[in-house]
Amino acid sequence: MGSAPGEIGVSPPWFLSTETYSPRAFLEARVASTLITRHAKAIGPVAGGFLDEFNISGGPGIPRQLLAMDMREEPDGGFSASLGDVERVAGLSVPLGHWGLATFGHFMLDALLQLYLNREILTEGSARVVHWPLEEPWMEDVLVACGAPSARRRILRKPVAVLQSAALSSALAAHGVYFPGSYSRPFFEWLRLSLVQSPKSERWIYVRRPKGVRRQILNQTELENLLIDRGFYVLDPAQISVADQAGLFSGAETIVSAWGSGLTLAPLLKGQKNVVELLPASVTDPWFFRQAAVHGLRYFPIVHAVVDEDAIVADLDRIGRRLDNLTD
Repeated sequence: MGSAPGEIGVSPPWFLSTETYSPRAFLEARVASTLITRHAKAIGPVAGGFLDEFNISGGPGIPRQLLAMDMREEPDGGFSASLGDVERVAGLSVPLGHWGLATFGHFMLDALLQLYLNREILTEGSARVVHWPLEEPWMEDVLVACGAPSARRRILRKPVAVLQSAALSSALAAHGVYFPGSYSRPFFEWLRLSLVQSPKSERWIYVRRPKGVRRQILNQTELENLLIDRGFYVLDPAQISVADQAGLFSGAETIVSAWGSGLTLAPLLKGQKNVVELLPASVTDPWFFRQAAVHGLRYFPIVHAVVDEDAIVADLDRIGRRLDNLTD
């Protein structure tokens, strides 16, 4: 917001908002005749409106433009779908994720949490995972490794699906990422058993920020040179399987990463290990703060001023000093 001369303005919501850290109850439910849409992953009883708690960011956060991709917006503000656009699914179904499913962090911490919570009914065959075609090839390998081969899934084809019965949880509202709780530690133990074949030997790891996304590190080469000189292994998520990433995290002692999905697997560190996160000052929720607290990690955020597209110039001196303090 604008500021008068002599005043300091901060655009809300600021990332230190206490409301950001408020815990929320984790919900699970079995709901009959449940509607779900392809792009918004909006969920609700047929003709009953969408369920706020089972959508990322809650009801107001469901992007209406995504709803409009699958349904017709009515004059009263509601949405409807033609019967020809509706796929009916018999039996008990486990919806895989919310509209942020394509993001690595949300897929691993929210979608896989849905699998973990429903692993017994999936294994015994009384339920199937339902999802539209996966956005990324690596997702198939992860689902298979985590106990959801194709035989336990149904690929949806139409814009809207009506599930005879649905197993819902707050994982569909992104609680796996944003509100870790008592389920988080056993979930990560399950994830470790599912993905990690053997821990790797790299003690210090830097997670490279992928190209082509927002919040770039403009001096990434200089940052990597600094870290390589200190013995860090540079992990490029685009060049290594998720299973190998999990193996690297599970054997490491210190992780350095920019804010984003890079720290998704950091709870595999387990215990008093170090996480250094490079935070843009524009971040409204440093979500990994809560993950670190739940998993007992030593968390050290370094806040950076932002430039275009929320990019940062890594403060090499501050990062170096922090790493020196970790090893003293």
